[in-house]
Amino acid sequence: MATSHDSLILRYSGLELPDEQSFHKHLVAKIFEARATKDVMYAELVYDNIAPSWMENVRETLERTRAGFCKSYNPFTLILRVVASASSLHNVDQVWGHQSEIQWLVSGQLTQNESDMLYTTANTIYEFPDGPFVGIEKAPNVAINVPNAMMPRIVFESGWSESLNGLREDAGEWLVGGNGAVQAAVIINWTANRTTRRVRGVVELYTLDRSGMPRLQQREVRDMFLLIIIVF
Repeated sequence: MATSHDSLILRYSGLELPDEQSFHKHLVAKIFEARATKDVMYAELVYDNIAPSWMENVRETLERTRAGFCKSYNPFTLILRVVASASSLHNVDQVWGHQSEIQWLVSGQLTQNESDMLYTTANTIYEFPDGPFVGIEKAPNVAINVPNAMMPRIVFESGWSESLNGLREDAGEWLVGGNGAVQAAVIINWTANRTTRRVRGVVELYTLDRSGMPRLQQREVRDMFLLIIIVF
């Protein structure tokens, strides 16, 4: 188990569970346990050795019990990531993306026709149709897509202080696994100070270089006050 003042990452193994039904019960129970943990803004469950056959009804189970959502599943490594709970701050990139599009439209940087062609979604599951990660499923925190495209053009992923390396891996998987379809990946790594009620966010923009490898194109650090953190 990895934990900080901000987040909770719980790790389990499918080898400890006898069958699919036991796995589903364990998953739902651990999600609600994580949600009951005090002073945690973000909680995630990571399972290894989860067979593809066990994944067929996972989303239905999560929807029926309203117990989080599937963040990603890799049929090669057999690793499943499920978000148990996420605060409003964790999802701030959804608000940021929406407000940015409005500002671009008002300022003339974006035409109405261009705006109409941008589809912005949150936590939508995408399956890589080809490339080195074919078959892998991932749900970005925010995705910006265009009509009739199988993969998003831009993805946003958010995380907390201990998850920066994981976010960078996410960016790499999106860009490389997208096989050129995903043109940019933005990651936001948060650190909260409950004493000062100040939040620091590190924002990194990744694109592909000429050799098809992810590269850091821009990095920004921002501090802000966020009174909402005192209610969690």
